[in-house]
Amino acid sequence: MELGIIVERLQNKLVLNDQKLEDIDCKRKELTKSSQEVQEKISALCGEVQARVGAAGEALKGKTVVEFTKLEKELSSTREEVRSDSLVLCSELEKITESVGRGDEEKFDLDECWGRVKEIISRCQFDESTRKMPSFYHSKTLAKVKTSDLGYLSVAEFLPDQFQLVLTSPVSGLMVASDMNKVICSVTTSQQFTEMIQANIKFSIKNKACKETVPYCKEECKLSEDRKSFQICFLVQRPGVYMLTVLLYDQHVNDSPLVLRVASKEEMVKEEKNTTPEDEEQSTTQLVTPGVSRQPEPEKDCLVLVSPTITKTTTTSPTTQSMSSQPPPSAVPLRRPVPLTSAVSAPSKPTPTNPISIPPPASLLPPGPLNLSHISPGGKLSGLRMLSIEEGTMPDSLHKPIGMCLLQNGNIVVASTFEDKVKMFTPTGKFLTLVSSSESPFMRPSDMVTLQSGQFVVRDNNRVQVFSHTGTYLRT
Repeated sequence: MELGIIVERLQNKLVLNDQKLEDIDCKRKELTKSSQEVQEKISALCGEVQARVGAAGEALKGKTVVEFTKLEKELSSTREEVRSDSLVLCSELEKITESVGRGDEEKFDLDECWGRVKEIISRCQFDESTRKMPSFYHSKTLAKVKTSDLGYLSVAEFLPDQFQLVLTSPVSGLMVASDMNKVICSVTTSQQFTEMIQANIKFSIKNKACKETVPYCKEECKLSEDRKSFQICFLVQRPGVYMLTVLLYDQHVNDSPLVLRVASKEEMVKEEKNTTPEDEEQSTTQLVTPGVSRQPEPEKDCLVLVSPTITKTTTTSPTTQSMSSQPPPSAVPLRRPVPLTSAVSAPSKPTPTNPISIPPPASLLPPGPLNLSHISPGGKLSGLRMLSIEEGTMPDSLHKPIGMCLLQNGNIVVASTFEDKVKMFTPTGKFLTLVSSSESPFMRPSDMVTLQSGQFVVRDNNRVQVFSHTGTYLRT
């Protein structure tokens, strides 16, 4: 390597180091200013609610000081490293200058000089842009004053409202306490569970009926490969009301806490005894949120799923036994049918009709439009199963639904229109998953249809999207 090249690289590195030192000093000033601004915000908020939140404010300011002090130490350490490197480079540059001044360029040991500065020159530059500046967000409520009620210090990339807690797999529609029964929930996000998020998120499981620790399945509590969901699995060994809480920066994520009601075996036996023979003959499956009972209601219209068609009929809601002393709110059935590739018949009359013999199809839905030519004029389609889904915003409920479609594998996809979500259920009405787009969230999803290929289409206020039979986004 030539001497001129080494000199040029040394000079370039010194210029870069000088610039970096200036940037670090500016960043330190900005860090001090930001720290003061955050503490001023906290102080102002504490002043508004006076002495009740004073202690919480001091605690939060202390946490702020810790985080900013940590960054200050990192910046100071980096500055010292850069300064030391500059001293070494200056020393070598002086040696080269003296050698050139004496005319001893040929005697100068280039290899030895390069060995001393090679590591410094090739060292990666300090990049402050990758650092997350801690910022303060105040809480909306101060019912019980704690540090987390006053606000939280965001030290990671994302916020609590970007995460959602959902019930993925209940043991059954009405869960029964057992040593083997498991409940699987998921914390999902459109972002990612980064290392900083994982370090600041925590969950707890409690049974209000007893103070014993609820056992969770450690081997099944895991992060998905795409780092967009975290699975939580625990056992429901005792009856009672289970509460699952997920916190990020000590703040609840969306739909946390999640409440589940679990019945005892004795209560389940009583529930089965109350089942009428008519329900057994019609193979009626009633979808109920765990632990939520239904009171007798007057006749009303419900959706009746027919394999492979859908019919609308008048029926009476079955009566189930309440799981608590105070009757919970009754489940609201899905009332708005949407035409699919299957046929919709007129409401059936209470007069008995002869069942229609339909050859069993190769699949739950034919590959093309339904052929109803075998039905005589005035004939009716017989309902085989009734699914009633509760009104609400829980994962296994629906909020003012409009559209739905029946997939070829028997699964049911429903647009929870005023919740801006699309949900997939099993043929028995058990919640499977949320259907989500890779782009922006749904905006009032409504019309839905099953395609001949087995895919299905969802239309909302913004666009028309195509999904696979598993709910995976394909195209717009």
